[in-house]
Amino acid sequence: MSIMNKYISVIILTLLTMLFIQACSDDDNEEIYPPLITDLVCAEISNSGQISRIILDGGETYMVSQNIMSSKRDTTLRCRCIYTLEQDDITIYSIEHIFSAKPQEYDSSVIDPVRFICAWKSANYLNLSIDIMTSGSETHTFGFRADSITADNDIKKGYFSLLHKQPENDFMSYFDTKYISMPLHDYTDCDSIIFTLNTFNGIKVLKYANN
Repeated sequence: MSIMNKYISVIILTLLTMLFIQACSDDDNEEIYPPLITDLVCAEISNSGQISRIILDGGETYMVSQNIMSSKRDTTLRCRCIYTLEQDDITIYSIEHIFSAKPQEYDSSVIDPVRFICAWKSANYLNLSIDIMTSGSETHTFGFRADSITADNDIKKGYFSLLHKQPENDFMSYFDTKYISMPLHDYTDCDSIIFTLNTFNGIKVLKYANN
């Protein structure tokens, strides 16, 4: 290699090194944002209708400084929330009330099918993500039915099922995802929870330890 070619190679290598150092320096100066978190939470609503606190299922509580209003007053709602956390500060980007009601001994046996996506147990809630078939013109109704409590050899089991009513005038046009959450506060003495739902693929049974 000629001296001229070596000289040119050194210049190119030096320029590339400078560009790399500058790129790293630019990255170091970029502001780092906290990750977005999507979760089911409990939102406390003040008597003025403002969301005052967010309670995570792990027990952590965060005061809300944003002016986010609800149509409800002086209550606690189960919600799907998108937020960020920075130390003790919570910033809410989206919050939506979801269906959540204590299981009841309903006489109704209306269980129209849903499409099961996933389920998980957190603290004293059984949470589900499901799809309903809808045209978007009618409101579907849900309920959690308490079917029975059994005790065998000191092992107590709670049996529950999902009630779902699709309005007759609601045509099956597309799938719409819903989040629903069944409180288990009244069933802490049960060793396990058995939950049944009717899906488009047949009956699905979910089983969870209730420790």
